[in-house]
Amino acid sequence: MEDSLNEAARRRAIAWATALTAGTSLATRAHEAALLEDYARGLLTLDQVLDRLDGRVHHCMLLHSVSQ
Repeated sequence: MEDSLNEAARRRAIAWATALTAGTSLATRAHEAALLEDYARGLLTLDQVLDRLDGRVHHCMLLHSVSQ
């Protein structure tokens, strides 16, 4: 699905989501902020951001299982 939002709309959506999660365990981390910035600039689609976050979660789970 094509991301039809313009940069200003993407930045408003990001600001809303980060404000909503600020101070919680869901607060944006540095690697997530970098992906969101690429999304805001139109360099990544939302699906690409989600795929990269999902890949990172699987990588962390794999590292955790190997270390035990």
